[in-house]
Amino acid sequence: MTPISVVIITCNEAQALPQTLRSVAWANEIIVVDSGSTDATVQLAAEMGARVYNRPFDGYGNQKRYAVGLASHDWVLSIDADEVVSPELAEEIQHTMQQGPCCQGYKFPISLVYQGRLLRYSGEYNKRFLRLFDRRAGNYTMDDVHEKVVVAGKVGTLDNRIYHYSFENIADHFLKIDRYTTISAHAMQHRGKQSSRMKAIFRFPLTFLRIYILRLGILDGYAGFLWAFYTSVYTLTKYTKLVELQEKKSVTTTQPSYVLETLVAQ
Repeated sequence: MTPISVVIITCNEAQALPQTLRSVAWANEIIVVDSGSTDATVQLAAEMGARVYNRPFDGYGNQKRYAVGLASHDWVLSIDADEVVSPELAEEIQHTMQQGPCCQGYKFPISLVYQGRLLRYSGEYNKRFLRLFDRRAGNYTMDDVHEKVVVAGKVGTLDNRIYHYSFENIADHFLKIDRYTTISAHAMQHRGKQSSRMKAIFRFPLTFLRIYILRLGILDGYAGFLWAFYTSVYTLTKYTKLVELQEKKSVTTTQPSYVLETLVAQ
């Protein structure tokens, strides 16, 4: 059987991590790269048999690439600390490795569990991600957020899924919206992407209608409504922060130095 290393990056994931680690206990090794947890994350990971490393966080892409580099085996399964590999997917992966992988990577669905409900609509049920791959053929991109695995070669698909328990509650959702939108706005600015106040405003209703109506989020009940709403808030916030960065840059580059000194003094 082709051996597999599971890699996970963490920061204050003590509540979610045990369930995640139990779902991959069948793997040949588990690597956890932590970025300064102040809860019991590191202790729990070590007690459950993971090899734990510490590294300051400098973007999701870089952090995950570092974790992949620590693996003892070339085949890597990368999961987040709040994701649970279903028993069916675990069995399918092991069967694939026993037969000998015929591809350089494999995609499978990662389904969101939100407000205690598995979202079967809202566009979140059958979204497939490349997470099982031969690191000799590829790795994560270096994006600060929305990183992805890219491999040179054939990519296959697996039928079974991971369950993603991304948000503990609404307060946690707000905190993650604030964090991710800040990173995303800076990344977009770095890529030269432009926005405006009017475009930012219109992104809210367009995002909501796409998820709640076109992707049938309405059929996911209360959880579907909240998901559509807060995803729209995320999009609005991200582009509003980009507008702020643009305006700040404009002031910095156009104002005379004495005006800038006055603004700073205020």
